[in-house]
Amino acid sequence: MLAERMLHVGFAADGRSGTVVAMADLEEVPAGFLTDRHVLKLMTRRLTEVGQRVRQRTLQLQSVDELTSDKLQDLSQELDKQLWQFRAHLG
Repeated sequence: MLAERMLHVGFAADGRSGTVVAMADLEEVPAGFLTDRHVLKLMTRRLTEVGQRVRQRTLQLQSVDELTSDKLQDLSQELDKQLWQFRAHLG
């Protein structure tokens, strides 16, 4: 959905894993064995951070490109749902 929207506004999405990792600017996942709880905490932090970024960009785009802002708001809602699910397992 977002890659398609990018094309509509004149940008090509690059979903290659190396590009995504380089652009994500998230802490590196530790090497080796990770407990389930550690993974849940790690994913909760990542979802929180990415959700905050999406909300900031949604606000920035509201006055410039309302349709893209709406698409990001949909993404934000999905991220919030996933965050809630990870937090439920931490309980």
